[in-house]
Amino acid sequence: MQGKKWIRDILFIVVGIFSAAFGFKGFLLTNHFIDGGATGISLLIAQLSGWPLSIFIVLVNFPFMIMAFKVVGRQFALEDYGSHCGTRSCIGIGGVS
Repeated sequence: MQGKKWIRDILFIVVGIFSAAFGFKGFLLTNHFIDGGATGISLLIAQLSGWPLSIFIVLVNFPFMIMAFKVVGRQFALEDYGSHCGTRSCIGIGGVS
């Protein structure tokens, strides 16, 4: 039963990655919107610095990943890190930074 749960979790993470990337590319980046929270901070820093957004997605969220590791646990922190890296990769594809 544990194997089915792991597969389901990975499937939901992948669907979430593509949903987040679609939201970034389809709405936020094309309309030059700034979101709230860590995502908004990443968007703002990327816009002000001229560096790619995909870098700041992981950098700004890194302290929260460490906190998740300490508070929630290793499994959640690894899934969180994987989802941020996947989102970063999807946003970086196609020349959208």
